[in-house]
Amino acid sequence: PAETLQKTLESALGSAEARNIKGRDVTPYLLSRMAEETSGATLRANVALLENNARVAAEVARSLES
Repeated sequence: PAETLQKTLESALGSAEARNIKGRDVTPYLLSRMAEETSGATLRANVALLENNARVAAEVARSLES
């Protein structure tokens, strides 16, 4: 649920701030913490999104080729 994800994100952001994680290191840290705190659910969702984006990109490329 969105509420659970929001709380998890807030926790991860707080942890990043407490550890003085900044700049380009924030995103990988947040993704890792979110995956840990959701038992991998966010990782699976991100992989599914990536796979879908690749599928759509391939469809677009095929249609442009025609």
